[in-house]
Amino acid sequence: MKDTEFNLIDERWIRVIDKKCDIAELSLNELFRDAHLYADLCGELPTQDIAVMRILLAILHTVIARYTPEGDRVDTETADDAIDRWKDIWDNGSFPSGVIDKYLDSVKDRFWLFHPVYPFMQEPLAKYGTKYTASKLNGELSESNNKDRLFRMFSGKDKDILTMPQAARWLLYVNAFDDTSAKPSSLSRSRKIKYDSPGAGWLGKLGLITLRGRNLFETLMLNLVIPADREDAEVNRQTPSWERERYIPDDAEDVCIERVERVRIVQPDNLAELYTLQSRRILLERNEDGITGCSLLGGEFFERENAFIEPMTVWRDSGNKKKDIYTPRRHDPSKQFWREFASVYPESDTTHRRPGVISWFALLMDYELIPDGYRLDTRICSVQYGDKDFFVTDVFSDSLSMSGELISEMALPWQACVTESIMITDRVADVLGKLAREIFLAGGGDTESASTSVRKAKAEYYFDADEEFRKWLAGIDPGADRVVEKKRDWQEKAMKLAANLGRKMVNEAGAGAIIGRVVNINDNEIMFSAAKAENNFYYRLAQIKGREVR
Repeated sequence: MKDTEFNLIDERWIRVIDKKCDIAELSLNELFRDAHLYADLCGELPTQDIAVMRILLAILHTVIARYTPEGDRVDTETADDAIDRWKDIWDNGSFPSGVIDKYLDSVKDRFWLFHPVYPFMQEPLAKYGTKYTASKLNGELSESNNKDRLFRMFSGKDKDILTMPQAARWLLYVNAFDDTSAKPSSLSRSRKIKYDSPGAGWLGKLGLITLRGRNLFETLMLNLVIPADREDAEVNRQTPSWERERYIPDDAEDVCIERVERVRIVQPDNLAELYTLQSRRILLERNEDGITGCSLLGGEFFERENAFIEPMTVWRDSGNKKKDIYTPRRHDPSKQFWREFASVYPESDTTHRRPGVISWFALLMDYELIPDGYRLDTRICSVQYGDKDFFVTDVFSDSLSMSGELISEMALPWQACVTESIMITDRVADVLGKLAREIFLAGGGDTESASTSVRKAKAEYYFDADEEFRKWLAGIDPGADRVVEKKRDWQEKAMKLAANLGRKMVNEAGAGAIIGRVVNINDNEIMFSAAKAENNFYYRLAQIKGREVR
């Protein structure tokens, strides 16, 4: 086997899908040359796609910061300069592949998947870390100690061996989303070095959110956020991790493992550095058949508080009354994405609550850098972890489409309309939950177990409302529709869905619930029956409907 093998600039490893839904693998050179011809990235998981996307964005940020679209080496000085270059590329409709090739050629020796000193996004000293088989790399397997898949997507040799293109993609995924199961290195244990825990990989800590364009070129450009509080803001130098020089010890006795393992760093000040953060120190292992596994150490980490350099997350207020402290907020897999509208698309950006990509899209609209009527297509994805992030339990994703005008400063009434419509939906769901509880108690259920019936009824209602709400939201035209009419339109839909589901629940109530019974609650004797529960249900719905829609 060669010491230096598989260069990601020339070799095909990035999975994409074209407009005919055919999947292909591209090299970095090919992707930047033909991105406008493809619909999207199409890796094995949406979380893998976002890990790959951030590497592509790191390259683009570095190129824009250093080269004009014509290829001249002129560093940008202000955010306004960078936005001008962004606009030139957007207006051209494709990437300046010659300029990008020029940069990639200058760092080509850092993009070898296998290299004795600079393996791409890896660390040779990770050989002292925890050993894993190929199943650790493969996020489609994600097998933990307490879970084994009944229907495997891979078996036999395909489970134990990865190809180099697969390994390149999953390498980025593990770096971004790895759990906390890796142990300290053998050297650290023998030298009794104590470390802080770096936690899950950086992307695993976030409520990830990205934008989607009409093709892969537009998707990358829409997510190519230029951070700026003002037009003349100075920009920091872009420093992707592959441009760093590497610490190379002479032998094991000279290894200063603290220089690479579980390293606490200051918050990155540029997106190329952030997007190439090595949350894990990984070293791939191989034989003649392919990639057999890896060695892994905890890597770089930094404080999450007010890390506003990160544009691809929703934020949570810490509740500290003395200080404005925000931390990334993970998505709730039990909630449909549209139910997070108020936190993802807040009315104002003054409190840092709005995700950076959403503020960037609003800036593009305000500056008229994208066409009028451009759709705001937003995607979220996340990894769900088990106890203390020790293992992965699930990967989920969702998306939402609406008029881009909904997040402009002129559309505050519409943002309030959507938020209030979601609040109406939540109130109706609560009413259905009460109906389920009362039917459950009438049928002989105990008060402690009633919460299960409540959760089930509310989940079924949100499921029924999901498609209808998405259609309603996607159909809003702020330039033609009226706020009051659209809000009333959704209220009527929400009520109708609830009435249908409530009727179904009453019809399916058993004989015991129809007869009813008396239940002692807090020393009060209360009569429950299906008929009484139904009357209460319609009364509560009428109360919601009776509130004036303004």
